[in-house]
Amino acid sequence: MVQIKGIGVSHAGKILACLEIAKRLNENNEASKKTNPITAPDMLFEQIKNKVTNYYKEHFFVCSLDTRNNLIAVDEISIGTLTCSLVHPREAFEMAIKRHAAHVIIAHNHPSGETEPSEDDLKITKRLVDAGKVMGIEVLDHLIITPKTYLSFKEKCLI
Repeated sequence: MVQIKGIGVSHAGKILACLEIAKRLNENNEASKKTNPITAPDMLFEQIKNKVTNYYKEHFFVCSLDTRNNLIAVDEISIGTLTCSLVHPREAFEMAIKRHAAHVIIAHNHPSGETEPSEDDLKITKRLVDAGKVMGIEVLDHLIITPKTYLSFKEKCLI
């Protein structure tokens, strides 16, 4: 922005700060709106794809749902590497517990654009499903999301 005449480093910083504030307000407003219950993976994909896909590393999210499957919030749990996501059940369920979620759907992006789950994806999913059973918070699905498409573990009978 500093290439634009009249906009120096200070003004460019203020503009970028305003854009970031607007982005965060928009995310908070979207999360606080009452939505239709999430009854299919494509419904959640449409709601979160813009939040999940603009990264060069894997980002892992937990989508907390109430007893009627209304989306309460989408929380970023961890940032992995270019090819893997580092997730522990303790962190994955922390926000769901704080938000009094009845169910969760876990989601992460694949920067490569491929939706095929890795061995680590399968192991993490099983571990989180088992932990959810112990805590009484059902893991309804796990979505691998790319900018154009997604893979649902439930639809592929992987959960």
